[in-house]
Amino acid sequence: MRLKSLALALPLLLLLAVSAPGQAAVIVQNIPNLSQDLGDFTPFDINALPFNPAVGVLQSVSIEIIGKYTPQTANDLGPFPATTDLTTRLFVFAENGGPTTSVILGTQAGVPVVQSDPGSAGIATGLSTPVDQLFNLVDLAAFETGIPGLQLLVGYGFRTANTLSGIGGASDLTSFAGSAILTYTYDVPEPATMLIFAAGLLGIAWSRRRSA
Repeated sequence: MRLKSLALALPLLLLLAVSAPGQAAVIVQNIPNLSQDLGDFTPFDINALPFNPAVGVLQSVSIEIIGKYTPQTANDLGPFPATTDLTTRLFVFAENGGPTTSVILGTQAGVPVVQSDPGSAGIATGLSTPVDQLFNLVDLAAFETGIPGLQLLVGYGFRTANTLSGIGGASDLTSFAGSAILTYTYDVPEPATMLIFAAGLLGIAWSRRRSA
């Protein structure tokens, strides 16, 4: 009788095992040598290896941008000489979908606007500034594929606004040099789950044999 009860209970254990969460694991990719002149609001590319759903269930994706940026704008309209405030924003997005996420990095006040020649554009160049910013990307499906190899997965950029009059004549020339860290967090089946799964199958087989 006890064996029969155990056999009936094993399929229930199997159901609980399948529905239980697995162990968390991470895949970390270091992406060096990001060095760009980021002119006119242009987003730039980050190539990385996508997540293969065959290894587990993807739970989260994050990217950390690390390095130094130099805010700079050019303004064709005067009057000069002048000073301006430079406010820089960093943005990232998944190339295959999802919203753009951005954060204001800070404002540098009273930056001189310099002309190389009379009548030329005025250039305002701020101080080179460290950045270490972490973003969580919400569209997980944009990073999942069974196709191997490096792929264009993330776009990023730095945008600097200034307070000069005639802002419509301004261009963003902010530059950046650094690296990125792309992290996948995912669940994998626990070894204990696999043992309970096997025990459940044995229980079902034993129960059917007894019934026969």
